[in-house]
Amino acid sequence: MKRTHFICLIAALALTFLGPATGLMVSTLRMRKAIERLSAEDVNQPDRELATHVRAALRPTIVGMVAGALGLVSAAGVAFLAARARTKEATRTTTPSKREPRPQR
Repeated sequence: MKRTHFICLIAALALTFLGPATGLMVSTLRMRKAIERLSAEDVNQPDRELATHVRAALRPTIVGMVAGALGLVSAAGVAFLAARARTKEATRTTTPSKREPRPQR
């Protein structure tokens, strides 16, 4: 595997795992802050306020999941391109030259 393929694969896998993990972590922190706000404030409609805060807290999770999916697609693409490059290189070294040798005089 070429160095560039390897670096791209590592970056794609990092995006695959770190995207959702970061999204879940940020969502957890936002959810905690939303519950603290609701418990501190005197709210007329707590259900509506809770729904608003939950919706805002779940946005980073959605973004993280999309980043994870993009990372998986990127990793698959890099693996495909690396395999294709290896196949081309292997066929280039195993096939004989198409030129016929010149007869010697």
